[in-house]
Amino acid sequence: MPVPPANPVASGEAEAGLFPFPNHEDEVIGGDSILSIQRGLLGKYDSPTTHEIKMALYEAEDLFGVKVDIIRLMTSLDPEEDWLNRGARALDNPYAPLGETS
Repeated sequence: MPVPPANPVASGEAEAGLFPFPNHEDEVIGGDSILSIQRGLLGKYDSPTTHEIKMALYEAEDLFGVKVDIIRLMTSLDPEEDWLNRGARALDNPYAPLGETS
């Protein structure tokens, strides 16, 4: 009986690696972009390490993705409101966490 290889060859899907983020780093939606969020996250570092830069990018992608999802959902639920501008700014306003006027 033949012994299977210790490390089987990966399928084409596994070889492709991670899927790229669906938005470009400089794409602006709701007044923000991945790069602008990343810059804000890195603002606390005088000289960020490569690891801190990568982690800030991943966190910025996550935060931007959530913001885009919220804006798209709210636009479909309340199309008369200006979610890409005023509504998006309310998401950034720490004094309006419950939807108060910003």
